[in-house]
Amino acid sequence: MSLAIAYPDSPLTVPGGGTGGGPRPGERLTQIRAADAQSPGWTILREKLRSPAWHLLVFDGSEEPGGQDHPAAGAGPLPVWMETLTISRHRHRHDGGDHRVWDPDGTVHDTLAATDGEWLLVRPDGHLSARGTGDAGLRAALDRLTSLHTAEPARA
Repeated sequence: MSLAIAYPDSPLTVPGGGTGGGPRPGERLTQIRAADAQSPGWTILREKLRSPAWHLLVFDGSEEPGGQDHPAAGAGPLPVWMETLTISRHRHRHDGGDHRVWDPDGTVHDTLAATDGEWLLVRPDGHLSARGTGDAGLRAALDRLTSLHTAEPARA
């Protein structure tokens, strides 16, 4: 049984992105079967998602770390409150270790319905805030979230 709490109308949810399967913005990221949770990729990813931070999951199909299809590469500097995790089906010799998730059987890709070059932005509570492809979409999502954090409080 999965937890059926979702926040599609939250200010922390960026609408759109992801018309296929997998979690949509506002839904819990880890809605997976027990068998899938035991896969090598999900075992590592679930451990990394336990840290109380925002996580940018980047699905990288390149054979070399930091390939050209890495969406965060051209999106400019990322906020300090964001941890980036690159999920790849390829194991790299010099891969930055702590920031890579090796998904050798593709289970993480499949259960999240994520393709190479796609990114997912995960809230600290494990719900998906946004998903998409490309630098511009990522920058727009980050700008929206940053503006919520820096907005002037309403005066009484």
